[in-house]
Amino acid sequence: SIDRDHTSGSSRGRYLLFVPHQKVERGIILTDRYDTDGDNGTFCLSMAVVKPDDNSYLEIYQAESLSRLGRKLYGTNISITDWRTLQIQTHELECGTCHIRPGYICGYENEATVAVFAWRLSKESSYGPADHLEDSLSANGEITSPFLDRAKLISPLIHQSYIGCRYSFYYQFNSEWNDVNDRFFLELQVQDGNPLVLWASSLQESTAFKKKQWHRIDYWLGRIPHSFRLILSAEPFGPDMKVTTNSQSYHSIHTMEMNYCDPPEPMKEGETCQKFLCANNVCIDERNVCDFEDDCGDGSDENEQQCDYTNRMTSFQEGSDWGRWGDIYRINWRLENVDSFDYYKQGPGYDHTLRYSPDGRILFIDTDEVGPKLAIIDGPPMQIPTTCIVRMFVLKNSVNSTLFLKLWNLETNEIHLLNTLREERLYFDRFYYVFPERKWNATYKILIEAELRRYEDNYLHPYIAIDDISFSNDCHILPEEPVNLTTIAPDDFCGGIWCENQKRHRICVPESELCDFIQQCHDGQDESQCGDCNFNHGSSCRWENQVEAKGYVGHWNLIELASN
Repeated sequence: SIDRDHTSGSSRGRYLLFVPHQKVERGIILTDRYDTDGDNGTFCLSMAVVKPDDNSYLEIYQAESLSRLGRKLYGTNISITDWRTLQIQTHELECGTCHIRPGYICGYENEATVAVFAWRLSKESSYGPADHLEDSLSANGEITSPFLDRAKLISPLIHQSYIGCRYSFYYQFNSEWNDVNDRFFLELQVQDGNPLVLWASSLQESTAFKKKQWHRIDYWLGRIPHSFRLILSAEPFGPDMKVTTNSQSYHSIHTMEMNYCDPPEPMKEGETCQKFLCANNVCIDERNVCDFEDDCGDGSDENEQQCDYTNRMTSFQEGSDWGRWGDIYRINWRLENVDSFDYYKQGPGYDHTLRYSPDGRILFIDTDEVGPKLAIIDGPPMQIPTTCIVRMFVLKNSVNSTLFLKLWNLETNEIHLLNTLREERLYFDRFYYVFPERKWNATYKILIEAELRRYEDNYLHPYIAIDDISFSNDCHILPEEPVNLTTIAPDDFCGGIWCENQKRHRICVPESELCDFIQQCHDGQDESQCGDCNFNHGSSCRWENQVEAKGYVGHWNLIELASN
């Protein structure tokens, strides 16, 4: 029950009430007709709401008088146990964009777990930057509960974004401690899900170490077809295991902007499309068709009627599905569920296919050992009639890793370097190669190789994540592996065992895939000596025979019984 009216603040008053009864499970209320604000087409709807449980859903739509369709402005099933004022704005300029000024933060919600550490106008904060005092926010204060104190700035609800969408802001910090700044985060909350860390201050050297400087942060969000919020979250500086005294440490932010987030423009009357025409009359580059990216804005460039998801496109989503990749070489690359990473420094918390969902899978390699680590994987056999494009989406957290895209001629055994990626990419972005138009008179494979190097003084463990590999429709993908295939890597590159698979092709089975109950060698040697052993023929079947007792190291010995 509701014991008070929102308007009067007392038990006297009136409000609208909807209670489902007699199979009536939906209530609708319509406003009077209204005009929007001139040419801007903007308005703000404000209402006070109580919704005691999460078994009901509240939706708000806007419809034009001459249209049968409504545009969804808001929706939630989260319980609201006391009167809460909802403000629904259609001013597109302030859907995440904010040029801060005194008393105005553009619909962002300012939340803090403790009052001593919260976002405040820098001019009113105890410590903060030397400039931008009236158009920036700063968070400064003591640690009261290690790992739990947080100041959050939460954006208004954004209902979707399109392919070019980027979020940017300026960030500055100061810390009296000399450790890595890992106390500031950009998070994304899609619908009512848990927030995902998109970016953290410790992922870039500038924001990890360079104090009292403004750093511009740009993050490509891309197409998000669901409602979402962005969260700028800060934690107080100081030792983690104890409460600290007040210091001059702080976080500061200003000028948050959403750019290029609007839908692609359809062609105007009389225009013709010389490339790919989408169902919504948008014209896009043919090179971006069937590449797991919604460039049209309505998904018509990625539908199953024109995209070959079996041979040309691999998303790594289904179980242990490697697609057409890794038939010969699968060295040190592994398939990884993104929800297996406990911390954002271990790997991304989302993949490209499912768009910021924690349920995705990626092709992944990392290292925490000093020195180089190599990886290689081969694609399906292919022929190139005149031209062809190979595409993928790559995220890599460090310049201490290099990704190589190579072409393997299966007839001459020659390998040619196509493309190289060395710079860091803190979000999934396109990495591709366009074959020039000429005669390609052989059968080929694409090789994806990686080299990772961690140095003793580097605080990041380098990793590379790859998702959504695709070939353009003019690439001819062969259904079967060619016969009499010659391997190209030296034996010491394998790091496991070489054997012949069921098709009698010589493959490398890395050590991580031995004794995993998945037979890859046709004679089963990758799954032999995996615990069963009769100790005949002088073999201990990979059992380690070292024993240690009271500081004495001894060994089990294989004994051959005397024939008599």
